[in-house]
Amino acid sequence: MHLRSYCKLLFLSFLISLNSFAQPSNQEIRSEFDQRVNAGVNAVTLFNSDMSVSAGNYKFDDTESDAKFDLFKLPYQHKFEALDNGMKPELNLLVANSKITSSPEMQPSAIGINDFSVVETNSFQAGVGLAIPILDRLSIIPRGSATYSHLKRSYDFNNSFSQTNLQPYDRDAYNTSIDIMTYTPSLELRYETNEENSGNYAVYTRYSQLYNHSFATKSRFADVDSDSGLLQSGLEYNQKLANKVLDREVYFKPYFVQTNLYGEAREALDVSYFHELGFSFNMMEKNPEFILSQYNIGLSYTYGEEFDGIKFELGFKL
Repeated sequence: MHLRSYCKLLFLSFLISLNSFAQPSNQEIRSEFDQRVNAGVNAVTLFNSDMSVSAGNYKFDDTESDAKFDLFKLPYQHKFEALDNGMKPELNLLVANSKITSSPEMQPSAIGINDFSVVETNSFQAGVGLAIPILDRLSIIPRGSATYSHLKRSYDFNNSFSQTNLQPYDRDAYNTSIDIMTYTPSLELRYETNEENSGNYAVYTRYSQLYNHSFATKSRFADVDSDSGLLQSGLEYNQKLANKVLDREVYFKPYFVQTNLYGEAREALDVSYFHELGFSFNMMEKNPEFILSQYNIGLSYTYGEEFDGIKFELGFKL
């Protein structure tokens, strides 16, 4: 997936500008670092903690630091049987790992080679939801989740400029770590048909608010207390195919999703919206002999402001 001109702000928000090291005060450095790390953390936790943002490999073009972002997520969702009042509880779990690597170009007068930076984040999320029927086929789904993330930054000072000007801030801005809790309430309005012998479609809109708070860090400067918003609207269609595969029913599912960003993540990414258009094939087994009841494979195209790419999807449901 290729992200172009806005990439310099994404995740490079963790970098304090080299030009800012003209001997400012510690308070000025702390203020600038706080602002950048709050924006960067919101961008990272948006990708790591929300199930709606896709995993993938991201190559950053047009950046001086040759940045690359790799993201892996393993989600699990279990929908319980409907209660007597028709409400359906759900359980959501997620494990995620992201790694941002970059090699900032050294100053022309420096002696040595480019520095090398790695920002790695491991996240664990648990959440619950409750689908509440309002009208026929229409439901409202409030959800809540808590995500723990450990963000660690490793940095190699490989040239004379960084050794003189940046290394004094080692353990504060470089070679440091932050522990973050992200609390995410969300609300979804969903209209979905459920016909036995024909195709079904769903229309939904969902708003999520991510609140990030740091509670432990090796840095004297980092103090994360910020938030981001995520508004998504989507259309799905599900059509049962005539032929079976491996004696399992197969469904074809095209979909479209628009995503709008707000708050610190929007500032860090310099992107206000993007779209995803894709399809998947889902194999269903009503009475599975194994623990897995659904398998899916799909492909989608994502595009928006200075943002485009292709995602391959392979998943399962318990």
